[in-house]
Amino acid sequence: FAMIAQSIMGHTGAATAIGEAAMKGLRGNPEDCRAMARLAVAEAITNLMWVVIPSLDSVKASGNWMWAAKLEGEGPKMYDAAEALCEVMCDLGICIDGGKDSLSMAARVPTPEGSETVKSPGQLVMTVYAPVP
Repeated sequence: FAMIAQSIMGHTGAATAIGEAAMKGLRGNPEDCRAMARLAVAEAITNLMWVVIPSLDSVKASGNWMWAAKLEGEGPKMYDAAEALCEVMCDLGICIDGGKDSLSMAARVPTPEGSETVKSPGQLVMTVYAPVP
């Protein structure tokens, strides 16, 4: 986790932590993609647990997606991960108030036979943050 002070001499501020579980989703089946999203949230919250915060509902999150979603079969995998993410966030009472996506995580590379599409594995990085009283 990381902490920032609200002022130079103050004792309040904010804490932030990151969670990701890209390796869990490598096989690309629906349950692994769902588990990847749940584990990214779990790691972020676990990394934040060492900080005194008002309550779990004071935690907010940013979700950053890196996925080759335009390629055949990748959209449903991302949907499965997003659905699991929504479920776990609702269960915890945490909302996502920001984030970004990179949905073109594939490149065409030349080969002796012509070209080939190389795609990056789908990944979700969760950043959580909360005020520190």
